Amino acid sequence: MDGPQLLVGVNARLDRVHTIIVREEANEGLRLMGEHRLHGIIREPDQNVLVERIRNSIKEAIDDAQVSPSDLLTIGVAASGQIDQDNGVILFTPMLGLSDVPLAALVQEDFPCHIALINDIGAQGIGEQKIGAGKHIQHLVYLYVGYGIGSSIIINGEMYTGSKQLAGEFGHTTIDLHGPVCTCGNIGCLEMISSRAAMGRKLQQSYREGRATLLASLMDLEQEPLDIGVTNIAEAIEQEDALTIQVIEEAAETFGAGIANVINFLNPDTIILGGDVIDELDLYFERAVAAARSRCLDTHLKHTSIVRGMLGTTAGAYGAAVYAKQHLLRAKADRKR
Repeated sequence: MDGPQLLVGVNARLDRVHTIIVREEANEGLRLMGEHRLHGIIREPDQNVLVERIRNSIKEAIDDAQVSPSDLLTIGVAASGQIDQDNGVILFTPMLGLSDVPLAALVQEDFPCHIALINDIGAQGIGEQKIGAGKHIQHLVYLYVGYGIGSSIIINGEMYTGSKQLAGEFGHTTIDLHGPVCTCGNIGCLEMISSRAAMGRKLQQSYREGRATLLASLMDLEQEPLDIGVTNIAEAIEQEDALTIQVIEEAAETFGAGIANVINFLNPDTIILGGDVIDELDLYFERAVAAARSRCLDTHLKHTSIVRGMLGTTAGAYGAAVYAKQHLLRAKADRKR
């Protein structure tokens, strides 16, 4: 191998770490060389635990690829929360309960190559744009629906981050002026109505008010905090559970209104929908798309497609790998100025 050429992508989440090692191909594709998946929830906020999990996963991926650390050109790490991409610092991540973590510098202690840090939803959007549903598309918006809601905006083939790298908080756009109070302090955020967490709260509340639901036979609806997985939701929908179907449809229709807002405001070529709710719940996806189409301006709708992502849970790692290379090239260009 002529100098370091391999790109590493790490998607570090609360319950898992996914690491890939790829080589860029002549056709702009990515060849998978090695991979590692680590499962298990971080129980307590501890930056040392997070860093150690990332380091170990990278080492396992290196072993799987049968390469040397010296073959690595860049490492991209995707993490949830607000990220200072210039300095590689997690400013705040509510999912992990951490703030002001110099993650790039900590990872670099073991791997002396270029390290870049990116928001996990941003990475997913880049992954889809590079090798997924958005390949060769220059203007797209990636919208994620899982436990929370987020987005990634791609303009002219580059991720748009805003003046302070904080763009993309789609889940915290106001969709209901009289809605529930969000954890961010706002009222009526989309995330409080259309996310998996929001649907779980609604199902739990309805159950406590006396509504019957098949979900009660699949899990303990009284547990706190409640996290209803998509597998249980899908099973309840399959069994035609009236309450579950009602809650999913209402959440999806509200999310569809949010999609329409994005299309009318940004006029992208494509909207890519991802996350476990989109990937696993056809009812949610179909209702959201139908609601979006019914609310879009005709002039905008006919030029914008709405599609599912192709990469699933691998999007974040692939996007992180691609972003790290982009980050390195920009850093080199800046030094030449």
